[in-house]
Amino acid sequence: PSIENQVPCNKEGVQGLWRGVSANIARASLLSAGQLTTYDQCKQVAVQAGWVDGPRLHLLSSCLSGFVAQIVCMPADVVKTRVQAGQHAELYRSPVHCLLRIVCHEGFTVLYRGFVPAACRQVPVMAVQMPIVEQIRKRAFGLE
Repeated sequence: PSIENQVPCNKEGVQGLWRGVSANIARASLLSAGQLTTYDQCKQVAVQAGWVDGPRLHLLSSCLSGFVAQIVCMPADVVKTRVQAGQHAELYRSPVHCLLRIVCHEGFTVLYRGFVPAACRQVPVMAVQMPIVEQIRKRAFGLE
C-alpha cells in the first residue's frame, strides 16, 4: 500500500487528523481525575493516621494514584484506541456508541483488556511524576 492512502489527511481531509479527539479528552480527564484525587486523598488519610509526610509517603501515594488512575481511564483508553484507529469507522458513530457497542457485543471485561501492561506503565510514571509535583508545590508555591 502506498503511503498516500495511510495518511488520514489525504483520505479524510484535515478532519481525519482530529478523529477520536473527544475520546482522547475523556481519557485524559479521567486519568487526571483518578490520579490527582487519589494522590491527595491517600496522603491526607495517611498523615491523619500518623504517617510522616515525606518521600516514602509520596512514593506510596504516587503508586496507588497511578494504579487507580489506570482503573478509571482504562475503558476510555480502549474506546479511544478503537475510534482513533479508524478501522471500524463504519461501526462506531461516536465514542459513546463505541463504548455501548463494546459492552453489548463483547462484554464489559473487554474494556479492561491489556490492563496489567497499562498499569505496569502507569504506576512507575506516577511514581516519578507526583513526587516532582510535590516538590514544585512546596518549593515554588509554598503549598503543603
